[in-house]
Order: sequence, then structure tokens, then C-alpha cells
Amino acid sequence: MSATILQFKRKADEVEVELTLKVNDLWPIGTRVSYSDMKNPRQIAVVVSNGQGYGQEVIFTDTLHKGHCPVVLNDEHLMEGRGRRAGWCLEEGIATQDEINDLVARHFESDMVQNVSRQDIEEKLRESRIKGEAILSQLLETRPNAKSIIVAELHEDQSDSQTDYYASRKVRVLVLAFSDHTRDVFSEMRKAAGNALETAYLVNAPKNAEHREKYSMGRGYYLMDSASTHSGWRVRKWEIEWKRNEICEILGGENNLRVPTASKVEATPATTSKISAAAKAWATRRARG
Repeated sequence: MSATILQFKRKADEVEVELTLKVNDLWPIGTRVSYSDMKNPRQIAVVVSNGQGYGQEVIFTDTLHKGHCPVVLNDEHLMEGRGRRAGWCLEEGIATQDEINDLVARHFESDMVQNVSRQDIEEKLRESRIKGEAILSQLLETRPNAKSIIVAELHEDQSDSQTDYYASRKVRVLVLAFSDHTRDVFSEMRKAAGNALETAYLVNAPKNAEHREKYSMGRGYYLMDSASTHSGWRVRKWEIEWKRNEICEILGGENNLRVPTASKVEATPATTSKISAAAKAWATRRARG
């Protein structure tokens, strides 16, 4: 196919830029591109190499993270005269070789720091799981029929109404009580909410605080009295069999156990053998996936 002149528009000011390209051409090294979607604002990146597999390697100038930009275009793009795919857009200007070298060097420096930090986090998480497994084992010794726990999840709003994006993330979880069944019973959740000062107000929460969302894309049954279901404390039930790893992480954390009769349960030197057995059990489960 002969060379084709494509029209690109910058999101910021709608300035048109012309570039002569053919099907399956690669972006020139140093090309400035940008990416955005409903969750992420416009981020500028520079093409730094041809890469392998999907697309060409780019480095984002703000975060210094590496990504992949789609290789230039296919028949559909050429016919439609667009230079965009999955949120990617051409930007004005070409980075010099010195600018590319500096960007690559800063990326590797940032990546090394992040790897060290990530390893520290993973090690602390492993230690927390092992400690939590020992604590959970002790708790279950006096509750042999326990099938689930009632937890309080603190959610932080991550929504962006301008882009019609609604979501939240858990920032803390408290273990409130154990249950001998897996049924969602709101009277049981209300009683458990009284075990923590943070959720005591839910004991006498109005009827509309009882949320029943057991349908596709729903959040299940939970107790929450907040102006928004994306922010605040949410009391619900977790099955121990399916949530054991996450439960152990929580129990291994600081001051997350609010079961009244278990306030003194902890992993001490006296429970070394139990911790060792717990570590072995945790490693076995992880190996099985």
C-alpha cells in the first residue's frame, strides 16, 4: 500500500498533526504519544524501542513506568483516518536521543527502587500471614464448628462522577465475630458490629442499611449506613474456607481482632511450634494455588 497521510488530533487543544505512515509501520523512536481512559487522565509517553510481542515500548514521562503502545495502525485505522487505538493518541514533537537516554536511565533507577520496596512489602506480608495463621488456628481450637467470620470493611471512595466511574477500595478490615454457618443474617451482623467502637453505630442502624445485592455485579449482603455505598464501614460475612489467606493477613496485622473473648490471643514465642506448622500449611496452600 502506498504511503498514506493520516490526521491526528491532540486532546488538549484539537491541533491537527500530519504524519506519513503505511500499514504496519512502526512509530519512529522518540515519538510522543499519550494514553487516557475512564479511570486514568491523559498521560504523556515517549516511544523508546520497537519492543517485542504486542506494540512498541514506551516510558511515561510522569510516572516513569514502562508500557506498550500499539504498533502503527491497521487497515481499519487507515480507512477511518484515525491514529487512535484503545485510548492512545499521537502528540506533537519528537524526543531527542539525549532526552530518550535520560528517560530510560530514570526509568531503570525508579524500577530498582520499586523492586526493593516491593520485596520488603512481600516479606512483611508473608510474615503477617504466618503470624495470622497461628492466631487463627488458636481461635478455631475453641470454635471447631466455625465456618465463617463477620468482618467490618472500611471503604474509601475512588469514584469520578465526571467520567461516570464509580468504585471504592478497602483500606482496613476488622474481624468482629465467628459464625457456625454461612447464611447472611442481618441480626447477627448487627450484633457483631457492637464489638468495635468504629462500627457500634450499625447495631441500631435503620432498616435501609441492610443491603441485599446477591445478583450479577452486586456486592452481596452487607450492613452499611452511609450516604454513599462507596465510602464508610461495611459489615459482612466471609467464609473461612474461601478467604483464609486474606483472614490470616488481617489477623497478622495490628489491632484488627475485635472478637471480645479473643482479645489476648496472639502469636508469642510460646506458640513457636504452632507458627511453624502454620507456615508449613500456608506454604502448602500457596503451592496448590
